[in-house]
Amino acid sequence: PAPAQKLTGNPALQHFQSFFLNSRFTDCPQGGWPNCAVEEKYDHCPDGTWSYYRITPSQGSDINSVGDYQVTGAEANTDGSWIVEYVATIGGTSSSFYSWTVSANGSVSGRYWSPGTSPQTDPPSQLLTGLTWVRPVNCGAKL
Repeated sequence: PAPAQKLTGNPALQHFQSFFLNSRFTDCPQGGWPNCAVEEKYDHCPDGTWSYYRITPSQGSDINSVGDYQVTGAEANTDGSWIVEYVATIGGTSSSFYSWTVSANGSVSGRYWSPGTSPQTDPPSQLLTGLTWVRPVNCGAKL
C-alpha cells in the first residue's frame, strides 16, 4: 500500500524494502531469455548482493556482473511509486551509481552513472527504460 504521506530516507526504505529486496528489474518479464532475443536484468538480493546480466544468443557477448550494493537514497510516494538509489560495487574497486523509479504498476526507469562519474556533477551515462519490476529472484544462484 502507498504511504499516507511522502516518505524519504530510511522511513521510505523501510516502507518498500519488502518489495525491493529479492527483486529484479528486467526488460524480459515473461520468463527471461530465450523468450526474448536479448535480456537485461538487475537483481537486488536481501544480503546486499547485486547483479547485472545482459544475456544474448551470441556466444561470448553476455555480460555477467556480480557485486554488492549500498542504498544511498529512498523515496516512497502517496501514489504507490517509489525511488531507490544505490552505489553498486564490483570486485570492491569499481563503483557505479543507479537511481531507479518504480511506478505503482511495476514499470521501471533508471539512470546509471558509470565508474568515475558523479550524479552530483555529471549527466547520467545511460538512461534505462522499458524495465519491469518482478520478484522473487533466485539470489542463491549467483556466479
